[in-house]
Amino acid sequence: MVPSNVINLDVPYTEVFKRSEAGKNTDFGCNRQILKKRLQYQSENKPQVLYFYQKYYNSVTYIDGCKSRWFIQDLALEAIQKNIKSRLCFARDFYFNKSVERPCVIADMNIAREIMKQSLSQFSYFCPVSFKNDKSYKHASHLPELVVLYRHMFYYFADEA
Repeated sequence: MVPSNVINLDVPYTEVFKRSEAGKNTDFGCNRQILKKRLQYQSENKPQVLYFYQKYYNSVTYIDGCKSRWFIQDLALEAIQKNIKSRLCFARDFYFNKSVERPCVIADMNIAREIMKQSLSQFSYFCPVSFKNDKSYKHASHLPELVVLYRHMFYYFADEA
């Protein structure tokens, strides 16, 4: 099972220890030795985990944990809502409007990039439209924000830079 959204809440260690003081927050109630070991474990493993989810699923949202709780909530909800909205639009375009042929945008769906790479057309990262019109190969972008699914093949919009 792969999470649709991975939210990385960055809080400096000094702030974590400050928030865990017994006199300030009695609700937190933690053993500081265990907290220290968990923070060490987290600092060793978090970069690899975030790298994996960003590289293969483009699903990591970075949030500064020192901001207000409303700011954190707004950013987290925005990332989740983008994902849900793109999945709903994809389902609508792909499954329900078969009479109207149009591409299905898959931006913000946080799906495995390996699926996109396996489903590339014979043009791979080159734009098939520019080849048909100009008989020239133009390199297309590989950014997941610019990918569309059309007739069970992924196409990347051409870079115009």
